[in-house]
Amino acid sequence: SMLIFSLVFGVLVIIIAMVINLINAKKAGRFKEALFDKNGVAGLIFYLGAIIFALYLVITGRTISSIIYISCFFILPLTLMFFKEPLHNMIQGKKALPEKGKGIIFIESFFELFETILSFLSNTLSFMRIGAFALSHAGLSLAVWTVYNLIEGKIGGIIALILGNLLVIVLEGLVVGIQGMRLEFYEIFSHFFKGEGREFKPTKIGTKEK
Repeated sequence: SMLIFSLVFGVLVIIIAMVINLINAKKAGRFKEALFDKNGVAGLIFYLGAIIFALYLVITGRTISSIIYISCFFILPLTLMFFKEPLHNMIQGKKALPEKGKGIIFIESFFELFETILSFLSNTLSFMRIGAFALSHAGLSLAVWTVYNLIEGKIGGIIALILGNLLVIVLEGLVVGIQGMRLEFYEIFSHFFKGEGREFKPTKIGTKEK
């Protein structure tokens, strides 16, 4: 149940990050990214379809074989992501594909689509480590309590209990802190953060430049 809760939490976080990307892309006028990107509308539809498919499989033990469902949630979004460059060019009134480099575009689209599917799977499963850390906490605490019961004498047991808990706090603080930053900067920020744009220059009041 702990691992399942971690997965559900991860799915919600990823969906929220993708919605943030949609809002940012719309405000910035990046319509290709908003519509056809892996973190845009096409990617969001595919991800939701995959989550519903997985939930149905886990609950009922059967797969969704509806042609309409597979077409709407898998074939259509994957096709949009694969042909995002030609589709964007057509929307802008340009030629769908340039005279040169057609093969390179399709090869890049194929590997990008393959990487997208893998990243969705890995990003979602990465949140299971949250539940794993909770289980490791229980195991470490049980080990400390076992040592306390093995030591004869109240003073020695209390010292072992204090030192053991301090060790658990230090280890878990280090591991959870590192993995928490990884989840934030990779599984969350990677869906909407762009290291580009205008430099932020805050307004200064009551200061004079020399």
